[in-house]
Amino acid sequence: MEPAPVALFEMPEGTRLYHGTSAEDDFSDDIDGPFWVSDGVGVAKKFIGIRGPRPRVMVFEAESDIQLVDWSSLDAIQTFVERYTGGEFDEYSAHELSEIVCEAGYDGWAIPNNYPEGADIMLCDPMSSLVYVETTTL
Repeated sequence: MEPAPVALFEMPEGTRLYHGTSAEDDFSDDIDGPFWVSDGVGVAKKFIGIRGPRPRVMVFEAESDIQLVDWSSLDAIQTFVERYTGGEFDEYSAHELSEIVCEAGYDGWAIPNNYPEGADIMLCDPMSSLVYVETTTL
């Protein structure tokens, strides 16, 4: 039986995306993937943490439409993982899942309903699709 097709979520050009961090380094123009962002600033604020000296939210904008794997449900995640690994999604960490998505050639994933404040978005190659806008220090 052929696996179900992978559903895609299109992030439109111009969408503002937010990344919360407290890292000491300024990495706004040199970001490697995987890179986690959200379309909700409230989600980014949750991930600032207290481990670093510079709590802030970095704001980016999509330079073009971004095609993301749509993981709106656990079934969608499982279908994807089965298709590309033959395994169960709960066998993999978030970083391992990001490697699977990126190696499969996708731009990343979107979990639109992961948080009430916004989506959980992972980008494989953020510098190919995002432009830095500003940083808000908290």
